[in-house]
This record gives sequence, C-alpha cells and structure tokens, in this order.
Amino acid sequence: MTEALSPTANAALDAFLNGVVCRQSCNVAFEADRNGLAAALRAAADQGKKIEVPFSNIDQWEKIKGSTLSYWTAAQWGYQNAMSELLAIADELEKLND
Repeated sequence: MTEALSPTANAALDAFLNGVVCRQSCNVAFEADRNGLAAALRAAADQGKKIEVPFSNIDQWEKIKGSTLSYWTAAQWGYQNAMSELLAIADELEKLND
C-alpha cells in the first residue's frame, strides 16, 4: 500500500499487483506497474466514448410518460461519473512519478 494514494487508487493498484507487496522505494518496476495501470484505466475510460443505451431500454422508458429523458440523463451522469473516477485514479498513480 502506498500512503500517498487514496484508498480507491490503492485498491486498484493492489488488485493490479495481485497481492505483491510493493513500496515506492523498490525500483523502476513499481513506476512501470503504476504507469501501466494508469494507461489501462485511461484506455478503459476512453474520453471520446458516449454511453450506449440499448433500444429495448429506451422503448421501455418511453412507456413511462415523461421519463425517457430523465432515465437517459441519469444513465449518462452515472457513466460520466464512473469514467471521471477512472481518470482520477490514473492521475493519482501518475503523480507519484513527480
């Protein structure tokens, strides 16, 4: 566990390292592991992607009068929030290089 990281970033790094105990003072491999994980998180967050809602969900939402936009907006907000969290973890991991 690296004390400079948030609990969420630590959990992601621990999962990535699969239980290998790692200290910031270890060596270049630690930095490469963190940078690799950060790159993977950035790729997963792919800032250019939009949320994709299956037509069947939209069809169901339209049956509830006035709810389609509300559900889509909530889904979009949740998706963007999750992607922002991934990017924030990637930022934290990369900042340890400074």
